[in-house]
Amino acid sequence: MAREPAPRAVGLRPTGDRVLIRPDTQTPPYAADPAHQIVLPERYAYGPWDVAHVGTVVALGPSVTVPLTVGDRVRYGKWSFAKFPHAGQEWVIVHQADILVVEEA
Repeated sequence: MAREPAPRAVGLRPTGDRVLIRPDTQTPPYAADPAHQIVLPERYAYGPWDVAHVGTVVALGPSVTVPLTVGDRVRYGKWSFAKFPHAGQEWVIVHQADILVVEEA
């Protein structure tokens, strides 16, 4: 199955079964109104929004076998990714097995 290469503007190409993701920069619900929140240490700030991260698939490695396409919105595990900066933006790389769900419109 032929995969689309990473866009030239990104300049990154995942290897093996990895997926390159542009993470969403949404504010978690607990930070929506700082005037009415209780500040807790991070180890206690657990909620449903902390279970998985959300992002958009930007590029697929040559060995990816799950049905993903560039542009899919996905949720991936909280601890199962590597985050790194490139070209002034944060990027996430995950193995295909660490993608939990694909959001459908």
